[in-house]
Amino acid sequence: MKLFNPEDFLVLIVDDIPSNIHLITELLESLGYGTTFVTTGRDVMNRVESARPDLILLDFMMPEIDGLEVCSRLKANPKTADIPVIFLTASNKKIHLLQAFERGAVDYVTKPFNPPELLARVKTHLELKQTRDRLAQALISQQKNEAKLRQAQQLLAQKLQWTVLLQNITEEIRSSLDSQDIFQTTVNQIGKTFGVDRCVIHTYLESPDPHIRCVAEYLTAAFGSIPKMELHFHQDHYIQQILSQDQSISCDDLDTDPRVINDSFLNHHLHQFKVRSLIAVRTSYQGKPNGIVALHHCQKKHHWETNEIELLEAVAAQVGIALAQAQSLEKEREIRRQLAEQNEELATATHTAEAANQAKSDFLATMSHEIRTPMNAIIGMTGLMLDTELTSQQQYYTEVIRNSGENLLTLINDILDFSKIESGKLELEEHPFEISLCVEEALNLVIPKASNKNLELVYRCHPQIPRLIVGDVTRLRQILVNLLSNAVKFTEQGSVTVFVSVAERNEADNSYILQFAVQDTGIGITPQQQNSLFKAFSQVNTSITRKYGGTGLGLAISSRLSKIMGGDIWVESGGSVAGNAPKHWNSERVEETPGTTFYFTIRAKTANSEDYLEPTTDNGEKPSLKGYQILVVDDNSVNCHFLNEWLKKWEIETKITQSPDEGLKWIKSGESFDLIIVDLNMPEMDGISLAEAIRSLPNMQTIPLIMLTGVYLSPGERLQQTNVKFAAWLQNPIQPLILYNTLVQTLGHTPKQVVHPSPKEPIKIDNPQERPAIAPLRILLAEDNTVNQQVALLLLKKFGYRADVVSNGEEVLQALEHADYDVILMDVEMPEMDGLTATRLIRERSSRWTSPWIIAVTAYSMLGDREKCLEIGMNDYISKPIRINELKEALENAKKQCSLSQD
Repeated sequence: MKLFNPEDFLVLIVDDIPSNIHLITELLESLGYGTTFVTTGRDVMNRVESARPDLILLDFMMPEIDGLEVCSRLKANPKTADIPVIFLTASNKKIHLLQAFERGAVDYVTKPFNPPELLARVKTHLELKQTRDRLAQALISQQKNEAKLRQAQQLLAQKLQWTVLLQNITEEIRSSLDSQDIFQTTVNQIGKTFGVDRCVIHTYLESPDPHIRCVAEYLTAAFGSIPKMELHFHQDHYIQQILSQDQSISCDDLDTDPRVINDSFLNHHLHQFKVRSLIAVRTSYQGKPNGIVALHHCQKKHHWETNEIELLEAVAAQVGIALAQAQSLEKEREIRRQLAEQNEELATATHTAEAANQAKSDFLATMSHEIRTPMNAIIGMTGLMLDTELTSQQQYYTEVIRNSGENLLTLINDILDFSKIESGKLELEEHPFEISLCVEEALNLVIPKASNKNLELVYRCHPQIPRLIVGDVTRLRQILVNLLSNAVKFTEQGSVTVFVSVAERNEADNSYILQFAVQDTGIGITPQQQNSLFKAFSQVNTSITRKYGGTGLGLAISSRLSKIMGGDIWVESGGSVAGNAPKHWNSERVEETPGTTFYFTIRAKTANSEDYLEPTTDNGEKPSLKGYQILVVDDNSVNCHFLNEWLKKWEIETKITQSPDEGLKWIKSGESFDLIIVDLNMPEMDGISLAEAIRSLPNMQTIPLIMLTGVYLSPGERLQQTNVKFAAWLQNPIQPLILYNTLVQTLGHTPKQVVHPSPKEPIKIDNPQERPAIAPLRILLAEDNTVNQQVALLLLKKFGYRADVVSNGEEVLQALEHADYDVILMDVEMPEMDGLTATRLIRERSSRWTSPWIIAVTAYSMLGDREKCLEIGMNDYISKPIRINELKEALENAKKQCSLSQD
């Protein structure tokens, strides 16, 4: 019979992981096997038909077509049905293994596989295939010889039976964690398959001195059971020879075999248990012996056929794995015991950490309440002040105070809820808002600091930007304020510019990726400093002097917020880029300047613009600026570009120059303009000098002039600058809406008030007669802070309501004893009795009075506070500082419920 030669066989490897293919290929080719591979299931059939492999190693889990489907296709094709398939799988679940065998697999190897195990199984099934192929050839060539044909069929059936044996042993080894069950099942199956009187499995232990121990025995008759005791040996050359090689050692007749006759210890031991003929082979793991499998015939002598020897050697390879598994199981039990002890210690430490975390949460909740209470007064009172008659300067200052309070509140929320952002539990609001208004509000918050440093603020919004988008205006404004504040902080002279452009548009769903850029002319950032920019509590400048201050949290929060909104953030300074810049992104700086540019993107959809009101005249028509001619003189190229885009959009004929001398030249040459816009600070000639020069020219005493300035100047300060009367003083960055209104008013039209929808914008009710008609509600206000009482009462008055006031929960219960109330605005944190306790008692005593609609009003804003209020029996929830929109919506909900209860 031809010896097994690996070079005669080709193995096809099917795996979607290149590293697995490389490892298996290297392992097989080191022994001489030929290999080929594919990485997807769909390529298997073509490769099999072209290469005709002798064996297929098939990955169980693959994309598109998994191993089970591939195996089914192979077995369904008569040309490929006889190719043995061994599954490679990371699963040891029986259901998966049964599925594999049902589809026609002959074996499986579990990942991460053991190289000797893999080689043993490959060799076994290739030998089986070689045997089947030889038998098939014999059947074809010897069809006339019926005796040989029957013998070949019997041999093939025996081989198939042995294959089943090997599969059963393999499955038992991989499906059980009880090593004793594995060994007993194995000896029973081997003994029955080989038809022997006894089958024994010994384990081999090398230290402290070499010895073997019987761990399982199969016995058919009363020939004496081998005791499960340790058998020590020192100079037993027979046993040492078995343990030193993978090939088996057989003895057909112990009475005539010199190896047994000359070994008195072995001879006595075998005759004691009536052994007449035996075969033994070592088991091993990773090349090291770990046991012996022995088969005994006790009733008669037996000639061990080559096929029997080869099968036993293949079985021994699997038993070696089982023995190694048993030893590993013992180690694992010891490790589990140690882990149990460690887990107990960890549980104690976890309990301590949870207690500390709860203390931190309690502290943050308390701080949230204490900070929000005065913030409620600041934001509430400034909102009410804006509803009164104010001068333009007073209105400007009040709006800055209110916007600063809103921004401060947002920053406080971010600091208190930073853990929520880190854990991915931050939820974004989805409301329509105007991008330009959001940017302008962010710029307004940094104008005072920029003015103190004489910095020029410039804002450019690309015309393709949608007017309204749906998203979280507060979070977008927060990113802009963080970046603008840093730009002003680290810039001593020059300008800070905001660019908004479209990075990508999807016309299918009308969504955009919007890119924002904040560019400054400041100190710049080195490549080394850029690496830590977006990490929490890190700063570019960490010198001892702490010149620039700050917590180092702003950029980290901005980075996380941009990702939550579907975008990225990155920075460019000195030609170096850090962060998550898009692959095909190129710098869009208007000109090469020192300093830094921060970029970030968001993903948003456009909003319905039906609620957006353009400026209109008294008859309801939009005022037209078409045909007017305007001259712009500004040395800043970005401002010129911005003005040119918007003026053209309004169909104004525009002439722009960065040189005051050139502008004067055009006027002197007789060119006609309806209005002239000049910048205050220009190097050749400032705006005041230019305006005075224009006024000195014939027929130019009445032409409207608009002055652009980077700092806010009061009317008195403007008079100190010049006697020239200007139609308007506009502050950089130029806001398109303000510019449009100014031009309309200056050129002879007076537009109506412009309304900008924004979820954060308070409702303005200047005329009591225009108040919404809301049915009267009997309201009880429970609030212990006197300032907050005044704020709430004034807000209720705006809607035509009055309310009775109490200061704690006990007074709430007393008030309900004397009067029925439709609505209770219940502060959660109050002395003597808090709002939660009062609500619980109200619900328990609901039979004594009409059950009121209770609205929680709380300065707590931590995760779960709303749910806590609703679970205790409250009907609605609004947080401090109170927004008029939220209060209005809560009262309308209460009104509807009261109407339903009355019906």
